[in-house]
Amino acid sequence: RPVDDIEHEMWRKLAVNCAINALTAVHGCPNGALLETGAAGEAFAALCTETAAVLDALGQHVIAADLPATAAEVARRTAANRSSMLQDVLARRRTEIDFINGFLCRRADAAGIPCPLNHALWTRVRALEPREGAA
Repeated sequence: RPVDDIEHEMWRKLAVNCAINALTAVHGCPNGALLETGAAGEAFAALCTETAAVLDALGQHVIAADLPATAAEVARRTAANRSSMLQDVLARRRTEIDFINGFLCRRADAAGIPCPLNHALWTRVRALEPREGAA
């Protein structure tokens, strides 16, 4: 769909992907499981909070304020879907983690903003990827 502010839309998409994709890959669950009670749901709430705080500190105030509701709505609408990151992990392919949570972490680190949950997910998903040169 056409948008007036592509940069805003890119940050919004990054924020939602940070909140959903890595968690589904680590928990091995469809998107909707992030809305349920339990470990995945608790991690989702905490990750939305942290990601929103990082975005707010980076000047993306509107996206930050809306992130918990926006990410929950995307997870609800795509409840049965397996994220592309989960599909990549299951197929033993490299993921886009470096360009999603990794990007957010690099921006946060450069600005001196803590984001331990995103860092932990970045590390965990990288550990699930095939090793360079592995058959």
